[in-house]
Amino acid sequence: MTVQMTPDSIVKHYLNGYLDGIVAPSEQIMISGESLLRNALIHYKRTETLNWDDFESLDLNQPAFQYIETCEKTGLINSAAKYLIEEGRI
Repeated sequence: MTVQMTPDSIVKHYLNGYLDGIVAPSEQIMISGESLLRNALIHYKRTETLNWDDFESLDLNQPAFQYIETCEKTGLINSAAKYLIEEGRI
């Protein structure tokens, strides 16, 4: 059977009152950088006005800087991408 589990959850199986087995979720793969940016742009469509001042105190890496530069053309930035850049995950 397939079940959705949170990262910290476990399922204990008992047989005749004795612990027989434990099922835990598999390791989660954390994506970052360009693949995380692509994922945010595909799945989150909300945008907001671009303001360079929001990124003034951040040390931007190349993918983040390039994405923000492309946003200058429209004056809008994807809200999820902005959040991930501010968190330092992109």
